Amino acid sequence: MAQHNSLRQEIIYELEFVQLIGKKIFLCPFIDRNKIQMTGYFVTLILVLCTVIQLTLTLFSNNTDWLEITNVAPNLGVVLMTFIKYVKIHKHKNFYNEIFYHFRDEMWDIVEIRSADHQKIIKSYKWITMCINRFLLYYSIPLTVIVDSFPYIVMLYEEKFKGYSEYLYPFDGWYPFDKIKWYAVAYIWESFMTAVVVVVYGFSNMIHASFIIFICMELRILGSRLEELISPEDIFAINEKHYADHIHHRILRDLKKLIVKHDFLTKTSAKLDAILGDAMLLNYSLGAIFICLTAFTFSVQR
Repeated sequence: MAQHNSLRQEIIYELEFVQLIGKKIFLCPFIDRNKIQMTGYFVTLILVLCTVIQLTLTLFSNNTDWLEITNVAPNLGVVLMTFIKYVKIHKHKNFYNEIFYHFRDEMWDIVEIRSADHQKIIKSYKWITMCINRFLLYYSIPLTVIVDSFPYIVMLYEEKFKGYSEYLYPFDGWYPFDKIKWYAVAYIWESFMTAVVVVVYGFSNMIHASFIIFICMELRILGSRLEELISPEDIFAINEKHYADHIHHRILRDLKKLIVKHDFLTKTSAKLDAILGDAMLLNYSLGAIFICLTAFTFSVQR
């Protein structure tokens, strides 16, 4: 029992880690969020939407040349994808909550703790999940710092060593006011929104990667259970007419349990594919547009 709890706790730790990140951006818990959390969600949603509008206006403003478009368009694509993912996770919060509690509580009745194969499967997939999630987290932190600080560092360098400087920004968006006069305000806004976009985008990848890996883990366990459904001892007992009815009922009961689990994973995978499929279609479409736009711009520059 202690070993069973230890294995289960390893998965729970990883789920709680993802949930902790989700709380920072007001997406977790998926349901039964309090008023403060819901207020935080809508404020974050409005801020990201404002950034989408800002970059769209930047893209279509009169003073934007083709070279600047190649810088603005990818940023717009990333922010737009972040907005879509943020909305989708909230929209399907009951579905995500169901998956979360399935892997935390409901999966473990099919795990045979004495099976070395099951222990190896759980530890391997937990390690893969942990590596991916930690990479996404620790990659996001320096990425945010670099994107937020690099323009200012370049500006200081040019001013010190070249005698002149150009006002630089993290994504250089459009503003209804003079952004040079209000440089500090514009820079703080863009730095803050860069951090928000990176965190939301990273959390979305974390939660989807974790769920997909855990689905694969449970499928591996189900496959292992099917292989172990009938043991050599059971075959011998059936041939010798010893407890044949009892063995038959036990196998039938275990098989029904495995079928129910497999059916849940099938439906979950299909729905998750549908949710991610819409976002991925838009992602590839935007990517194709921006790549073509960049190629066209370079041809124009020549």
